[in-house]
Amino acid sequence: MAATSIHPIRTTEIKSIQYVMRKDKTNNGSLVTTYACGQTPEEIEKAFSEQRSFMNDKGSVLSYHIIQSFAPDEANIEQVMQAGQMLCDRLLKGHYQFVLATHNDTEHLHNHIIFCKANMNNNRSFGTLSDTKKNPAWKTIEKKNSKF
Repeated sequence: MAATSIHPIRTTEIKSIQYVMRKDKTNNGSLVTTYACGQTPEEIEKAFSEQRSFMNDKGSVLSYHIIQSFAPDEANIEQVMQAGQMLCDRLLKGHYQFVLATHNDTEHLHNHIIFCKANMNNNRSFGTLSDTKKNPAWKTIEKKNSKF
Protein backbone atom coordinates (compact mmCIF):
# COMPACT_ATOMS: atom_id res chain seq x y z
CA MET A 1 0.00 0.00 0.00
CA ALA A 2 1.25 3.48 -0.83
CA ALA A 3 2.40 5.72 1.99
CA THR A 4 1.14 9.30 1.94
CA SER A 5 1.87 12.56 3.66
CA ILE A 6 0.46 16.07 3.33
CA HIS A 7 2.25 19.34 4.00
CA PRO A 8 1.05 22.95 3.81
CA ILE A 9 2.97 25.31 1.53
CA ARG A 10 3.21 28.77 3.04
CA THR A 11 6.00 30.59 1.19
CA THR A 12 7.69 28.59 -1.55
CA GLU A 13 4.79 27.68 -3.81
CA ILE A 14 6.53 28.41 -7.15
CA LYS A 15 9.69 26.56 -6.06
CA SER A 16 7.62 23.56 -4.98
CA ILE A 17 5.74 23.50 -8.29
CA GLN A 18 8.98 23.87 -10.26
CA TYR A 19 10.54 21.02 -8.28
CA VAL A 20 7.73 18.52 -8.78
CA MET A 21 7.56 19.32 -12.50
CA ARG A 22 11.31 18.90 -13.14
CA LYS A 23 11.85 17.19 -16.48
CA ASP A 24 14.68 15.02 -15.15
CA LYS A 25 12.27 13.52 -12.59
CA THR A 26 9.15 13.20 -14.79
CA ASN A 27 10.42 11.57 -17.98
CA ASN A 28 10.90 14.92 -19.75
CA GLY A 29 7.56 16.19 -18.43
CA SER A 30 5.45 13.34 -19.80
CA LEU A 31 4.47 12.24 -16.27
CA VAL A 32 2.84 15.57 -15.31
CA THR A 33 -0.92 16.24 -15.29
CA THR A 34 -2.64 19.49 -14.35
CA TYR A 35 -6.25 20.35 -13.64
CA ALA A 36 -7.79 23.79 -14.28
CA CYS A 37 -4.55 25.72 -13.81
CA GLY A 38 -2.36 25.86 -16.91
CA GLN A 39 0.69 23.85 -17.94
CA THR A 40 3.78 25.72 -16.72
CA PRO A 41 4.83 26.44 -13.12
CA GLU A 42 4.25 30.14 -13.70
CA GLU A 43 0.75 29.58 -15.12
CA ILE A 44 -0.10 27.23 -12.26
CA GLU A 45 1.08 29.65 -9.58
CA LYS A 46 -0.85 32.49 -11.24
CA ALA A 47 -4.04 30.38 -11.46
CA PHE A 48 -3.71 29.33 -7.80
CA SER A 49 -3.18 32.97 -6.76
CA GLU A 50 -6.18 34.16 -8.76
CA GLN A 51 -8.39 31.46 -7.22
CA ARG A 52 -7.23 32.38 -3.71
CA SER A 53 -8.05 36.06 -4.38
CA PHE A 54 -11.77 35.19 -4.26
CA MET A 55 -11.47 33.93 -0.68
CA ASN A 56 -12.46 36.04 2.33
CA ASP A 57 -10.12 34.27 4.76
CA LYS A 58 -6.64 34.37 3.26
CA GLY A 59 -4.66 32.66 6.05
CA SER A 60 -1.00 31.69 5.77
CA VAL A 61 -1.36 28.48 3.74
CA LEU A 62 -1.14 28.93 -0.04
CA SER A 63 -1.51 25.33 -1.17
CA TYR A 64 -0.95 21.76 -0.03
CA HIS A 65 1.64 19.20 -1.12
CA ILE A 66 0.81 15.49 -0.97
CA ILE A 67 3.49 12.86 -1.48
CA GLN A 68 2.29 9.37 -2.35
CA SER A 69 5.17 6.85 -2.25
CA PHE A 70 5.36 3.23 -3.34
CA ALA A 71 7.88 0.60 -2.25
CA PRO A 72 10.32 -0.59 -4.92
CA ASP A 73 8.60 -3.12 -7.23
CA GLU A 74 5.20 -2.46 -5.58
CA ALA A 75 3.76 -0.87 -8.73
CA ASN A 76 4.79 0.05 -12.25
CA ILE A 77 4.77 3.58 -13.61
CA GLU A 78 1.27 3.28 -15.10
CA GLN A 79 -0.17 2.00 -11.81
CA VAL A 80 1.53 4.79 -9.85
CA MET A 81 0.19 7.43 -12.25
CA GLN A 82 -3.30 5.90 -12.03
CA ALA A 83 -3.13 5.80 -8.21
CA GLY A 84 -2.19 9.50 -8.16
CA GLN A 85 -5.06 10.42 -10.44
CA MET A 86 -7.50 8.32 -8.41
CA LEU A 87 -6.37 10.03 -5.19
CA CYS A 88 -6.90 13.45 -6.81
CA ASP A 89 -10.34 12.39 -8.03
CA ARG A 90 -11.41 10.97 -4.64
CA LEU A 91 -9.96 13.70 -2.44
CA LEU A 92 -10.31 16.84 -4.54
CA LYS A 93 -13.46 15.81 -6.45
CA GLY A 94 -12.90 18.37 -9.23
CA HIS A 95 -13.19 21.26 -6.74
CA TYR A 96 -9.50 22.20 -6.52
CA GLN A 97 -6.84 23.09 -9.08
CA PHE A 98 -3.85 20.76 -8.96
CA VAL A 99 -0.65 19.55 -10.53
CA LEU A 100 0.17 15.83 -10.31
CA ALA A 101 3.71 14.73 -11.11
CA THR A 102 4.97 11.16 -11.02
CA HIS A 103 8.69 10.88 -10.28
CA ASN A 104 10.57 7.93 -11.70
CA ASP A 105 14.13 9.06 -10.91
CA THR A 106 14.54 6.81 -7.85
CA GLU A 107 13.98 3.11 -7.27
CA HIS A 108 10.75 3.91 -5.41
CA LEU A 109 8.17 5.52 -7.69
CA HIS A 110 6.19 8.34 -6.13
CA ASN A 111 3.65 11.06 -6.88
CA HIS A 112 3.69 14.69 -5.89
CA ILE A 113 0.34 16.47 -5.83
CA ILE A 114 0.24 20.20 -5.22
CA PHE A 115 -3.22 21.69 -5.02
CA CYS A 116 -4.59 25.15 -4.39
CA LYS A 117 -6.27 25.51 -1.01
CA ALA A 118 -9.25 27.42 -2.51
CA ASN A 119 -12.30 25.44 -3.55
CA MET A 120 -13.31 26.56 -7.07
CA ASN A 121 -17.04 26.13 -6.33
CA ASN A 122 -17.46 28.02 -3.06
CA ASN A 123 -14.10 29.80 -2.50
CA ARG A 124 -13.72 28.16 0.90
CA SER A 125 -10.41 26.79 2.08
CA PHE A 126 -9.52 23.10 1.98
CA GLY A 127 -8.40 23.61 5.56
CA THR A 128 -11.88 24.65 6.71
CA LEU A 129 -13.68 22.00 4.68
CA SER A 130 -11.44 18.94 4.94
CA ASP A 131 -8.83 19.47 7.62
CA THR A 132 -10.37 19.72 11.05
CA LYS A 133 -9.26 18.44 14.45
CA LYS A 134 -11.92 15.72 14.37
CA ASN A 135 -11.22 14.79 10.76
CA PRO A 136 -7.63 15.69 9.85
CA ALA A 137 -6.72 15.70 6.17
CA TRP A 138 -4.10 12.99 6.64
CA LYS A 139 -6.79 10.58 7.89
CA THR A 140 -9.00 11.37 4.89
CA ILE A 141 -6.08 10.83 2.53
CA GLU A 142 -5.13 7.59 4.28
CA LYS A 143 -8.69 6.23 3.88
CA LYS A 144 -8.91 7.19 0.21
CA ASN A 145 -5.38 5.91 -0.45
CA SER A 146 -6.02 2.52 1.21
CA LYS A 147 -8.12 1.44 -1.75
CA PHE A 148 -5.07 1.17 -4.07
